[in-house]
Amino acid sequence: MSISKRIKETRKMFKLTQEDFGSKIGISQRMVSKIENDKCKIKSEHLKKILEIFSINPNWLIFGKGDVLRDEFE
Repeated sequence: MSISKRIKETRKMFKLTQEDFGSKIGISQRMVSKIENDKCKIKSEHLKKILEIFSINPNWLIFGKGDVLRDEFE
């Protein structure tokens, strides 16, 4: 699974529309759609926001390894 698919999975896991998800990380709904459909790459600053806001495990989001959610003791 690609990073774009894992970003989409993250959004759906939190039951957010593309518009709401984009608003939380500082991008437009259109940009979320492009990222999810692998039409453009996500900027590192927005990737960091996804990791922080949603407590996502960076190894899972970037490489597809490990659990989805970050261990609370990290």
